Amino acid sequence: MDDAEKALPGQCILMLAVALDELRATEAEPDLAKVRIKIASVENTLKELLELAKAVAQPRPKLGF
Repeated sequence: MDDAEKALPGQCILMLAVALDELRATEAEPDLAKVRIKIASVENTLKELLELAKAVAQPRPKLGF
């Protein structure tokens, strides 16, 4: 297991916590433009997290003997 794989769970927790906090803060926002900005920010956070997970999940080439 390399460093990226070891760091992923902690990174996931932090990024998901930030995304959830942003969504909670959006609940009471009356300005639709601000809501759209916050939703876009959460979407970007989740996309970034997905890319990290995909990178870690990529099968590694096996060394042939």
